[in-house]
Amino acid sequence: EIQQLNDSILAKNIFVFDMAAPVYSEGWGKKQSAWDEPNEPLLAIPYYLKSKGNSTIRIKTKTGLLLKELKDTCETGLNYLKYDLSFNTSALSNYTKFLNDGKKEAEKQIEVKEAENKKYYLREGEYSVEIETANGEKTAKMFSVKARKKETRE
Repeated sequence: EIQQLNDSILAKNIFVFDMAAPVYSEGWGKKQSAWDEPNEPLLAIPYYLKSKGNSTIRIKTKTGLLLKELKDTCETGLNYLKYDLSFNTSALSNYTKFLNDGKKEAEKQIEVKEAENKKYYLREGEYSVEIETANGEKTAKMFSVKARKKETRE
């Protein structure tokens, strides 16, 4: 991100950089053994702010359904928010409807299940991260959760 900082970005009050797309795993939230911590995904959300302060970060579906809201205390310059790709249980019903919207009756419906660590995680798809500063300025950037490639045997 430092290499990407140019006069155009520095002139803005807020800017969100591109994020690396994680690959969805049904193993998110599970422990490999009784002594391990749960396997949690991590998405680093890099963003630039011209002035320090508090920000609100909202994770939404591509259609605008709010899945999670986070607060961050930001410094002037580059900031990185660590997001575990989980969403609020209050959004579960609407999120499940979103995932199955447009599926034919014969198609298998997507069911979102609670992980072992009691969290619900985003499925593969397109999402938006919206950052709003304390003075009400907003910007958004799309990110993806990629589907795991199916292995083929030759």
